[in-house]
Amino acid sequence: MRFPRVRFRLRTLMILVAVVAVGIGGYFEAVRLTTLRARYQSTAESHAKMAAIYEDQVANSEAGVKTSEEAVAYVDGILAEALTPQRREYITARRDYFEQMVSFRQVQVQANRVLARYNAKLSLKYARATRRPWQGMSPDPPKPAEPSHVAPTRPVPPVNPERQPSVPDPAPSGDRFKSEIRPEEITMRCDLSGKISLVTGAARGIGQAIADRLAANGSTVVYTDIDEAGARAAASKTSGSVGRGLDVTCSDQIKATIDDVVKTHGRLDVVVNNAGINTLVNRVTIDEFPRDEWDRILAVDLTGLYEVSRFAAQVMRSQKSGRIINIASIAGLVPLRLQCAFVAAKAGVVNLTKAMALELGPLGILVNGIAPGSTLTEGTRALFYGAGGLFHDSVKAMLAHVPLGRPGEVDEIAVAALFLADPENSYMNGHILTVDGGWTAGYAREF
Repeated sequence: MRFPRVRFRLRTLMILVAVVAVGIGGYFEAVRLTTLRARYQSTAESHAKMAAIYEDQVANSEAGVKTSEEAVAYVDGILAEALTPQRREYITARRDYFEQMVSFRQVQVQANRVLARYNAKLSLKYARATRRPWQGMSPDPPKPAEPSHVAPTRPVPPVNPERQPSVPDPAPSGDRFKSEIRPEEITMRCDLSGKISLVTGAARGIGQAIADRLAANGSTVVYTDIDEAGARAAASKTSGSVGRGLDVTCSDQIKATIDDVVKTHGRLDVVVNNAGINTLVNRVTIDEFPRDEWDRILAVDLTGLYEVSRFAAQVMRSQKSGRIINIASIAGLVPLRLQCAFVAAKAGVVNLTKAMALELGPLGILVNGIAPGSTLTEGTRALFYGAGGLFHDSVKAMLAHVPLGRPGEVDEIAVAALFLADPENSYMNGHILTVDGGWTAGYAREF
């Protein structure tokens, strides 16, 4: 009579085991599905992010195509001008380079677009799997490939060996300051053929030296100065140049001058804002500095530069090309005592140059500046270097700050300006080129 009861208990035990087994299996299945859901969700989000990244790269590549096409059109415009054979060869090589970049960017656009669509499709697929994880996906969802942010290797245009500068033999080690380099070996050259340049304050000093350098390298130069006779005399020494009177504090005169240059020559490629003044007598502290002297200096050194640049930029904007070179001073970088107006004006020139570079760079106009140190001119002779200079007794102490131990020559500043005007110097924008013998490099005096 007890046997049926045992069978009943055994059946009950088996049912209980089955229930427990189902419960445990259901728990682990729920854990598995939750894990899969989280994995699918994470993978879907990852692919969505990758799709967005590739979409951004598509936009960047399309912008690169447009930029390269504009570069090709710009170079075509240069090739249409009268060029020397050597210059034409170089520009043609640059055009080939830009054409290759157009093709390369177009391939980039297509590749990034395919990758964006592929990742978007995978994102949608895994998003759907998140809602029904029991239907299954691949056990280990593939990890999306990271986009490459390494810049591609770009083709480099061939280098013409004839354009490589000759390197003179170094001076003997025992007498390194007496190198026997002939003048013709150190003459800096660039091709400014067909370029029209305008230099302010060009009757003498740094301005004349810059204008002379530009003219010697093929540019047609308009020498301008408030001293019209001096500008004409300076221009008469170079072939094809012209001298004009120009007061940079007179807006109407600036506009008329630039309009006449464009009417005569059809374009304006290089403007050098060199006109500037300083005070000779009022070397005093700010509490004693006359307001009329402050206004006089800023009107020429800062406002005059702004006015010339404003009218020149209007012409260059229509050409989609041009160079503006502003002559600042180390006083605009490191303030000097007893000349507050000059320091303020030149500091303004430094940052105005950078602001202009930001604004005009996208229009194809490069704006840079030069900060000369103490340079031998009529003004510095009257102050320091002449026998009767107002501060002649301070020359030795002042030059103790200069590692080279001497003032600069005007032609050493002109070489820097020629470098900034060189068409091959095509990526420098918003830079202040310091030419000061090392004055601002650090503390050079004896302790």
